[in-house]
Amino acid sequence: MILCSEVSFHLYHGTYEENANKIREKGFDAIYFPNVGQINMGKTPKDPGSLGYGLYCFENSRENAFEFAKGFHTDSAQVIYFNFVSNNDYILDLRDSEDLKLFNEWINDDKRSRLFNELRKKYSNNGHQKSLDGAILELYIYDLVKRFKYVTKLDAVVANTHTYFNDSASKITTFPNGVEVCIRNLDGIDLESLNVYN
Repeated sequence: MILCSEVSFHLYHGTYEENANKIREKGFDAIYFPNVGQINMGKTPKDPGSLGYGLYCFENSRENAFEFAKGFHTDSAQVIYFNFVSNNDYILDLRDSEDLKLFNEWINDDKRSRLFNELRKKYSNNGHQKSLDGAILELYIYDLVKRFKYVTKLDAVVANTHTYFNDSASKITTFPNGVEVCIRNLDGIDLESLNVYN
């Protein structure tokens, strides 16, 4: 991980009107994290997203958040803007060469090949949600925090990602079309900065 101090993200979360009103009044719902055994066995109530479990947002892209929300809630799509602040030590930034190098060393360790083959039977990278990637990231995060104790917590995962929208360009190629932040610790959300757009 990069050794640095505070880092701030300007984030946009796509949702629908009723949920946006609830978030405005009460804040975001707590994030559910299944234990590593449930993930290994594929017995989670909900499959992980591409970056694991958490609150998904786009960095600096209100348009991406709105297009994403329109895919599920065409009539009531809304976007919530807010700032998120954390210490850089608690961010897994897969855009960073050092973080990516450590992740690739971990994923290419032969000791994990049997585990990954088992995960392939339970999760998939077909379709829009890459749950196999998310399950693998959850195990990596478990190792970083619990097993090897490299960090005491992980507040967010950041990556260049490709999201399928209704436009033709996002269906032609899988080049990244945004930066996604998967928040794992809601404490860094500045609720004073929260704003809703439709």
